[in-house]
Amino acid sequence: MPVSPLPEAPAPCAVIGLGPVGLSLTALLAALGHPVWAAEHDPLRRAQLLAGQLPFHEPGLGETLAQVYTQVRYVPTSLDFPGDVTWVYLCVGTPGTPGGAVDLTALDRAWETLLSRAVVPPFIVLRSTLPLGAAERYQADLSRRAPGAVLLYQPEFLQESRAMTGVFFPDRLVIGGPTAAAQQLAQLQRPVTEGTLQTPTLTRPPGWTPAPVQRVSLTEATLIKLATNAFLAMKISFANEISDLCEHAGADMRTVSAGLGLDPRIGAAFLDPRVRPRLG
Repeated sequence: MPVSPLPEAPAPCAVIGLGPVGLSLTALLAALGHPVWAAEHDPLRRAQLLAGQLPFHEPGLGETLAQVYTQVRYVPTSLDFPGDVTWVYLCVGTPGTPGGAVDLTALDRAWETLLSRAVVPPFIVLRSTLPLGAAERYQADLSRRAPGAVLLYQPEFLQESRAMTGVFFPDRLVIGGPTAAAQQLAQLQRPVTEGTLQTPTLTRPPGWTPAPVQRVSLTEATLIKLATNAFLAMKISFANEISDLCEHAGADMRTVSAGLGLDPRIGAAFLDPRVRPRLG
């Protein structure tokens, strides 16, 4: 059974950066019925994808891409996108530095390449993790160099090895930027927010309900993403501290964490010290 297509006219989309975030987003957009141009500068990774191979393990990703392969075109850079591309998603990695900063080198390079096009796409969506103030800097640069284009920030909240579930069945969509454009971006993903997208390669999580959409400013979207990462890291660190205390006191951490997680103010997620989820 194929994935269910989008009932409205498809919108030409493009994704820059084909790590777990970008490639799972590529699969989603193609499953929604949109033609997707996927840019990856690494020739080895691009060759793997062209050969139908995944450069990393992500459950459900390979099967979904195999079903929508006619919708996806893999290219080296954004200069290879067609002129009618409407939506461009920047999913370039922004790793942390030893000093705790965010390295925007790769994202800046992808940004410069995109804005060097003869025609800058009308909608640019940042998906990479950003430090506070970066989205506003990109917005100011875009306003100066391509006044008609709009910048949005839709941060991702994915876990390693659960990226496909997080993209197809998200907890929420946070979209920062102008209200009208944010509404258009939400409409692009309407089957996700309404829970009507059907795919045989992924199982809907138990208890999942359609994702609410929160339309906010660029600054608020940045802070929501950073605060989420910080809070989850804090919760994991707390679980580690309690685990050490349990070991010292002769208690079972699994029992203690289960009791903690039953409190609705706390919740059970990320209270297992054995789990080390990779946060985007």
